[in-house]
Amino acid sequence: MAARRRGYTAPRASLGDGGKVASTTTLTPKQVESYVMRTTGPQQFFTQNFATLGNFNIPKPIPLQQPLAFIEIRWKGRIVIAGANYTSTAPEALQNILQQVRLVGTHNVLGQLTPIQMSGATLFAMNRLFNPQGNLVIINGVAQPSLTKPMGYAAATFGNTGTYDVQIFWTVPVFPYGVPDRQAIQYLYNAAAWGQTLQLQITTGDLTSFGTPAGMTTVAFSAFGTGGGSPAIDINLTYASLGPLANSINQAVVVRNVTTINSQLQSNANQVRLALLQNQRTMNVIQKTGTLLAGTSAGVSVFGTLSDAITEQTILRVNNNPIRNLQYNDVTAAFYGYRFQTVMPTGYLPISFVDSDPAANSFAAFKGDQLTGSAQFDIAANVVGAAGSNQGEIIQDMIYGEPQVAGQS
Repeated sequence: MAARRRGYTAPRASLGDGGKVASTTTLTPKQVESYVMRTTGPQQFFTQNFATLGNFNIPKPIPLQQPLAFIEIRWKGRIVIAGANYTSTAPEALQNILQQVRLVGTHNVLGQLTPIQMSGATLFAMNRLFNPQGNLVIINGVAQPSLTKPMGYAAATFGNTGTYDVQIFWTVPVFPYGVPDRQAIQYLYNAAAWGQTLQLQITTGDLTSFGTPAGMTTVAFSAFGTGGGSPAIDINLTYASLGPLANSINQAVVVRNVTTINSQLQSNANQVRLALLQNQRTMNVIQKTGTLLAGTSAGVSVFGTLSDAITEQTILRVNNNPIRNLQYNDVTAAFYGYRFQTVMPTGYLPISFVDSDPAANSFAAFKGDQLTGSAQFDIAANVVGAAGSNQGEIIQDMIYGEPQVAGQS
């Protein structure tokens, strides 16, 4: 953002196809720096009693009096396992209690969008893929290690008969993962773009979300710290205090699209198309692989295992020509772990266009929106560990619209 010696005058700008900034503003360089991403901290928005196998539509839209930066979700309650230990616990056992988190809304330029639609387990892992600090689980007052290798909870931690007071925290940025604040502010949610249309929807699981219960295993849910009542799902919102900058930015929208795959992983073959991707500006493509847990309740889908050994040589292609020609999946995971200063959890393999030092650079995203309409953008891999129970997800981390700051060249 350019600045004149005696202050900065922000003229009008547009969001590619027509969005207008609200007003012009004069700011000094010092003021610009002081207004960049001072967060409000998490503010309580809504509390919903937890019930198993439920579909909760939060009954009021997300308010946007200030630009929204983060959605914070907390599941807090007591889980009592009785009768018998779990035969096995899923590697993402507790995170599976939210089977799906979905955010929908209508953007004034881009139309109907679903920026977030992801399982609670995958959404929980995303922060760890692109940040040194992942999301948080606390069991009986003890913070559990962030997702890493190998994945999963030891039986002594969760899964044996016992009483577990559990807090699970999902921090969900609406902007690209790992970017500096000066880029993050160009992707926040504002009232001019979204009005009162943003709605959060949550689908919950049950005792089979945690793994394979034995024949006598029973699970009871209650309020945190007590045997009565119900656990709570709390929604908190964190806003950005941008001052006059709030009226000088037209934000783009980050959309994270998830495709479930299974048949593609059930026969060994070379360069199998795992998923056809959208021709949109793409920051990251993530492959998640493992096996599907059998015997879950209707509507509950759980990875019984996560594995790095099902595919090899995962690449991105346009019209069958590699644009990320990667040979070894373990080298790819180790490299992006270094670039994002993290350790890639078992079963997750990111391929990034925006890795940069010291922070991700969303403006380096692959310009898939400039491909011809007939171009085929896809992810392919050699399947080397085929099995009938194999399951996977492909997550495409995209940008819709063009972020514009008034006055930028």
